[in-house]
Amino acid sequence: MSFKNLLLLTLCASVLPATGFAKELKELYRGARAQALGNAYVAVSDDDEAIFYNPAGLAGQKKYSINYMALNLEGSTDIMSMFSEGSALRNMSGDSLNIMMGKNIFGHAQFAPSLTMSNFGAAILVDEQLSVRAENKAMPQVVLGYQQTNGFQVGWGTALGGGRRASNGEFRVGLGAKLMWRRGGYRLLDLAQLISVSRNTLHEIAGNYKQGYGFDMGLQYVRKVNSRLELRWGGAWTDIGSTDFGDGPDPQPSTMTTGVAAVYRFANFSGTFSYDLRHLNEPVDWKMKNHVGVELGMPMIRVYAGYNQAFLTYGLGFDAWLMKVMAVHYTEEQGSYATMDPERRYLLQIALKVGI
Repeated sequence: MSFKNLLLLTLCASVLPATGFAKELKELYRGARAQALGNAYVAVSDDDEAIFYNPAGLAGQKKYSINYMALNLEGSTDIMSMFSEGSALRNMSGDSLNIMMGKNIFGHAQFAPSLTMSNFGAAILVDEQLSVRAENKAMPQVVLGYQQTNGFQVGWGTALGGGRRASNGEFRVGLGAKLMWRRGGYRLLDLAQLISVSRNTLHEIAGNYKQGYGFDMGLQYVRKVNSRLELRWGGAWTDIGSTDFGDGPDPQPSTMTTGVAAVYRFANFSGTFSYDLRHLNEPVDWKMKNHVGVELGMPMIRVYAGYNQAFLTYGLGFDAWLMKVMAVHYTEEQGSYATMDPERRYLLQIALKVGI
């Protein structure tokens, strides 16, 4: 299949109709680089984040890389403003709900050390989320989220024929498997729960850890146009059929994605443009499926800009071989259609790594 045909397939998918779906499009893993690229990453997938986004990208790994400390911390604008109200939040009550009303409070910590080598990658995932969305003082509606996910994920990718310098490009396939334990989720509180809200409410939502198994598959096509320009196509289906954790914890819905990318290299500089259509299998506003990213690579510094759903994304990265730091600002839609209920978020990644 030619790159032009793959591009046409990707663009045609963007006009498929969609219906309303009133909640955030949640994914198991949010990588800092992928998010800085506006979450347009399925075709790029050329580093450790490929383990979670597109295992076919592991076919391009040629060296050992160990990220032994990879920590992501993120929060919404509203959670930062809530620090001044700390005393009210430490003792959950009706007054606490009044303070939270009209805000989207979101905090997320993610620890994901990983190992990648030729054709293979493995990662540990420790993920914790806390969220409060309170609306409508007249008839209060509160979605309270408290979710913890821990586990292991492995991925494998290989090239089928061709080669990196072959005129017909290189076609890659990949498979991934995960074993996770999860508790908690996101719950709409009823009137009785709102009146008696307390710390116990969080414990009731959290419940006990339940085990779940999940599988991913991915495709990637890489074609070198010349010594500087490389064109890519990618497709992935993560959490095939949904990763279920039994009664209690929220399941992890499956995500189908397709995208294209172009990478241009000159001396020690590089430029990447990427475009993804994410959540193709979900009935959402088509604007929320669109993701665009641009990466400018320089020695030790990377600058990012992107378009996540219907909002601009910015990012700055520092990479000095043993240490990587990234800061990203993006917006995530919380409503049933684009620009209905945006939530601004800030993400900081600190990673320590070695490569061989």
